[in-house]
Amino acid sequence: MKAIFNNEITEWDDIHLSPDNRAWKYADGLFETIALVKGKPRLLANHLQRLSAGADMLRIDTAGLLEIEQMSNHISTLAELTNMGADAKVRIYMWRNARGTYCPQGNAADVLVTIDQHSFAIKVAERTGFSNQVVNYPSMSSRFKTLSAMHYVLAGIEKIEKQLDELILLDSRGYLSEALASNIFWRVGQTYFTPPISTGCIEGVMRNHLIECFRLRGIKVCEAQLPPAGIVKADCVFTSNALGIDHIGRINDRIFDLEQLAPAIVDEIDAG
Repeated sequence: MKAIFNNEITEWDDIHLSPDNRAWKYADGLFETIALVKGKPRLLANHLQRLSAGADMLRIDTAGLLEIEQMSNHISTLAELTNMGADAKVRIYMWRNARGTYCPQGNAADVLVTIDQHSFAIKVAERTGFSNQVVNYPSMSSRFKTLSAMHYVLAGIEKIEKQLDELILLDSRGYLSEALASNIFWRVGQTYFTPPISTGCIEGVMRNHLIECFRLRGIKVCEAQLPPAGIVKADCVFTSNALGIDHIGRINDRIFDLEQLAPAIVDEIDAG
């Protein structure tokens, strides 16, 4: 299997990482998931902007490794070499390449780009519940996708144990924060709502893109703090992440409309 490691095409088997690698010793890094749609990496500039902002937060120097034209070429090359076709899931992993413990002895970056097959079929969650085991807290890193995903792994285990299609996480004050691997939106009348970043949710690239699309078309969208009981007043609920939009069809006994976004917004999402 081919990959791109620090701007070089390589085989998976040829990537040799030291036992001192900070990605698994300290989860000292970030990642991005990008949808390759019709051969084009969707919202690539937005993903690289978030990754760069996260690297700045971590004080990691990514010079020469996250240029948009270069990354676009890398993704196209990987798609061609791996015969993935026009639609696939791309991952960019970035971590600090340095020795040391909690006090790193350097700030250079390693960047790994991978590609996998993916189906973009829209899913409908008919069994959705709220987490009572995992709580979101805002922090300087909570808006980014860090390599430390134990928080979401535990939420994923809870979802499996409860036999749910989707799990909604709450913040420390009991307000909606996000879904397991997505941001969450709901519509009441003609207004769309989504939780603010202050609830500890990921600042999703698709979340921000949707908000921008709504506002550019004069559709009202607001950030709102909502307790779980408040969601029953919504007309529809859906989730968004880099790979697309999925529907929440039911929460407990409340059945929601399956939202059909305006064609212009769907086209804008696909255009990326």
